[in-house]
Amino acid sequence: MPIKDDDGVRVLEFGYGDIVVGTAMLENKLNSLVFIQNNICHKIGEMNTHGINGKNHSELDTKVMMHFDSIESLDVVIGRLQYIRDNFNQTVEIQENVSNE
Repeated sequence: MPIKDDDGVRVLEFGYGDIVVGTAMLENKLNSLVFIQNNICHKIGEMNTHGINGKNHSELDTKVMMHFDSIESLDVVIGRLQYIRDNFNQTVEIQENVSNE
C-alpha cells in the first residue's frame, strides 16, 4: 500500500514490502529516519535500503521523515514501537504514562 494522505494525515501502511525505511542526515548528522515509497515490492521485513542510508535528506525522494534532536526523543519512539510490538494485534488498555525502561 502506498504512503497516502487520509483526511490531511500522512498514513504509512506497512506490511506490503513497498516502503523503504532508511536513515538520513540533517545538518551533517545522522539523526533522521526516512520513509520512501518504492515501486517494487520486496519480501515483507526485508532490509533493503537501495543505497539511501546516510544521504542528506534533500537528496532523497521522501515525503515523510522523522528527525530527532535528542536521544531522549528517539527513545520515546523506540519505546512506543516496542509497546506496539509486544502487544501486536491484541486488545489492550492504552497506557498513557509509560516509562521507556
